[in-house]
Amino acid sequence: MHRDGYIYIDHLASHCSILYNLARFIPLSDLLPYHLLRSLESISVVQFKIMDSSNAFGGHPQKPGASTPPPPPPPAEGVPAQFMKPNYGNNAGFHAQPVDNVPWSSGLFSCFGDIPICCLSFWCPCITFGRIAEITDHGSVSCPVHGAIYTAIALLTGCACCFSCCYRTKMRQQYQLKEDPCADCLVHFCCETCALTQEYRELEKRGFDMSLGWDGNMDRQNRGIPMAPVPPGGMMK
Repeated sequence: MHRDGYIYIDHLASHCSILYNLARFIPLSDLLPYHLLRSLESISVVQFKIMDSSNAFGGHPQKPGASTPPPPPPPAEGVPAQFMKPNYGNNAGFHAQPVDNVPWSSGLFSCFGDIPICCLSFWCPCITFGRIAEITDHGSVSCPVHGAIYTAIALLTGCACCFSCCYRTKMRQQYQLKEDPCADCLVHFCCETCALTQEYRELEKRGFDMSLGWDGNMDRQNRGIPMAPVPPGGMMK
């Protein structure tokens, strides 16, 4: 039977249900025969079945022979898998890798392995520091500006190491170098010349030509000249 037939039966059953309800509250037993009242009652029951079928199938009555949809599955119990945190407490093979674990390519007190740079750091530390700071800052501030700031701090306070040690820390973070042999501020405070020489040589071992500055090294790299890698384990000279 088509959908229009269901709508017709639905409307007919609705009217019969109204008459049946009126007959319950109004004494019509003397006016209507008993078998007609029973017929109205039967049609009213059919109307309620049709309404239940319409509600179950989105407002449309279920066709004869249509299969009843399966009931919804019961709600899942327990904690969802995506909210369960893994437990690494019992994993013997899980170890956090240290961040700053790369050794320096030269030792702090091996500055005499490069006499020219050692003399430059001793007599003109502003030049050595300016070149180191320019490479570390990726050319954002030039070598002369860094050198002028270093000289001004040294003349006014006598503690230029307080400025230069910040760039040692920045350089270590960029290349994941060890904080060796002690804290950066103590290294520069106790031995400024050795610290600047070590940092200068470290950048040279990584392929930088310190006399060219950041822009000159980038131009050289764009021309296809590779940067010299640091051998594994560092080079201690």
